[in-house]
Amino acid sequence: MQVLLVYTTKTGVTRDIAHMISRKLKTPLCLKCEKDTRAEDLEVFDHVIIGAPLYMGHVRKLMRNFVYKHRDLLKKKHLYMFVVGADHDLDVEKYLRMSFPASVMDHVSVMSHVGGEFRFENASPLGRYIMKTVSEEKMRKDKREVKIKEESIDAFVQGIEHHFKKETDSQD
Repeated sequence: MQVLLVYTTKTGVTRDIAHMISRKLKTPLCLKCEKDTRAEDLEVFDHVIIGAPLYMGHVRKLMRNFVYKHRDLLKKKHLYMFVVGADHDLDVEKYLRMSFPASVMDHVSVMSHVGGEFRFENASPLGRYIMKTVSEEKMRKDKREVKIKEESIDAFVQGIEHHFKKETDSQD
């Protein structure tokens, strides 16, 4: 079983979560940034985990472009997706379906929102301003801290492992 986790990141949060997932998953995987992943790379893998941050209700454009570019290959894979973002009660499926073609989304077995955090030090000046404004608004409205949700990562990994087990059992 060959597994690829491909992610895109702007401030490093999604990359760090991708590494957390790779450590928690019992099955070894290849971890790559979307800009370093080519069609030839995708052909080798049976399972593809896709991770990306949400910005203003959409998956980051680099990952949307990656999925659209490779949609014919991705439709042949077992897919799993996670999103990173500041919202607490996010309808993950709704946002993923808004960002990716239905033909790809129909192949996603497990999806999750794994929280996020604001990393001001890794952002551009405009990005810092936007993050500061959003974080202040979130705290004023919601009173909950924006953070990476380890329990959501654990549930996501368990869902993937369950899917792996079902696939292995059906091959026996």
